[in-house]
Formats: sequence, C-alpha cells, structure tokens
Amino acid sequence: MLLDRNQLPPPDAIHRPAFEDVVQQFKADYLANIRASSPELADQVIKTLEQPGELLTKMVETFTQHLLNEIERRNQQARQLLPGWARDSNLDNLVAHQGIQRQVLDQGDPVAYPPVLPTKESDESLLLRYLLQPHAPAAGSRMQYKASVLTLDEKPVITVDKPAENQVRLTYTFSSAGIAAQIKDGNGLRTAPGKILVTVLARDGNGVASGALLDAVRMHFARDDVAPGTDVITVQSADIVPYSQQVTAYIGNGPDAQITEQTLQKVLQQYADEQHRLGGEIRPDYIGHLLYGQGVKRATVADPPAPIECADHQAPWCEAISVEVLRL
Repeated sequence: MLLDRNQLPPPDAIHRPAFEDVVQQFKADYLANIRASSPELADQVIKTLEQPGELLTKMVETFTQHLLNEIERRNQQARQLLPGWARDSNLDNLVAHQGIQRQVLDQGDPVAYPPVLPTKESDESLLLRYLLQPHAPAAGSRMQYKASVLTLDEKPVITVDKPAENQVRLTYTFSSAGIAAQIKDGNGLRTAPGKILVTVLARDGNGVASGALLDAVRMHFARDDVAPGTDVITVQSADIVPYSQQVTAYIGNGPDAQITEQTLQKVLQQYADEQHRLGGEIRPDYIGHLLYGQGVKRATVADPPAPIECADHQAPWCEAISVEVLRL
C-alpha cells in the first residue's frame, strides 16, 4: 500500500508551462492580432518587444506572471481533489463520504490563556485509515485486522430486536470512549490455522500499550460482527526496539551552527516519528541522506551502527538524538 506521497507521480492534470514559452506565445499572438489590421504597426511593435527594458515588454512579462500564478492556483486546486495529495480540511472532506472523520488525540483547553487548540491525527494517519476502508468487509484478511485495530471504537454495535409484533428495531450504538485515538498502529497475523495474533502499538510514550487499552482491543474483537467466528484471537502490545541517533555533521562557512543543529534535530526526529510503527526500520545510510539533504557537506553516523529492521510485532523507538555540528 503506497503511503509515501513523494513516490506518487505528478497528476496529468497538473500543467506548468515555462515562463519564457508563455512570453513568446503571448508576443506571437499579440503581433498576429496587430498584423491582421496594420502590418506596418506590427513591424514597429516587433522592434519594441525585442527590447527588454521597454514598458510594453515589461507589461507582457507581468501579464505572463499573473497567468502562471493563476495556472498554479488551479493546479493546487486540482491536487486537493485527489486523496494522495489532499491535506488538512480538503482531506477531511474527501474521506467524509466513507464515513471517516479525523480523530481527536487531545481535546486541548479552550478556557486556558492563550487557548490550547485540540490535537488531531495527522494527514498521513487519516489517509491510511481511508485507504484501509475498502478492506474492512474482507473478513479475516490482514488488511481487515489492521483496519479494525485502527478504527477500534468507530464501528457501531448494531443490535436488532422486536419490541412489538409489527415492529423491528435496528439500533446503532457508537462508543464514547475514544479508544481508537490511543492506537498508533496495529496488525493481525496468522500464527497457526485459526489462530490470529493482534499486535497493538500505542500512541503515547514509546508505544507500549496499557492493560486497559489491550482489554479494549480484546473486547472489540470479541464482538460477533468483527472477527470471523473461526478465529481465535490473542492480543498483545508491540515489542519496542530502543535505539538512539548520534551523528556528526560537517558544514561549510555560512549558516550559524546552532540554527543548523536545530534543523538537523528536527529532521532526524521526524524520521524517528515516521518509523515508529510496526515493522519499521532505521537505516544509517538514510540518516546520512537526510543530513545531506539539509546542506551538510559531510556526515558521520555513529549510532545506530547498523540497520534496525523490526518484525511485524516490533516497533523502533528513538530514545535520544545527538547532533554535533562542526565546520570544515
């Protein structure tokens, strides 16, 4: 399942003409329009447009830039109509037709000064649950178990009863516990015929799931309408694999070393957060790649000394990040 938006090819709907091409086309159309009624005037305008400092030339370039700005605005609008490119409220609206809404991780504090806004799940997490939605009915599949874990309390309990002789009542009861927001990742793997091991990675701390969270997962899969009746399900917390990142970055003359260190810390933390999932991996060569992408001239990765490749029940957890910035 492709989740990295950087691997998506640009949509064919996106059109970005070159500035010079549009300028030349604008000039050609302008001259053709003049030549149709006044060839002599067209010859004079050609000479004017050949001069980069002429007001008419500057006007053509200004119109071209306005046109390119409008084209880019429409490009961005087209991208936001595609789930793989949509962000923020645009993504919220795209996933709403599947009955999915963004989870609230922390309610914040509206009465504080200044008010603390609610913390909501990321675009990447919301997109993942949207992509898993078609697999939800596929009972017993690995995707179905993953979708069930990540949307734990978002599926209502459906009950049917007959309160009267000529009346059938269908009731949808949604959970108010908000357990799903506490889960960062999860899966369900077959360990033997009819036996499924569900692993849960919590969102808080290093990802170890609490007893209360694991009990909630067990109750969810004990429902008649969730797991196949032939499956015996065991629930466990993720096995956390701790590691640290220790790097030395060599920079040239220019940027302030302190600012560069803060930037590198942020990039490495983002990488650690992205890989804090079941089956995640940490690669020293990719850490170096991230450093070079920030303008580092040379980099040494002391820790981790070798790649960390986690199994499906494991998740890597970065305990510390140390960045030393030196000038060449």
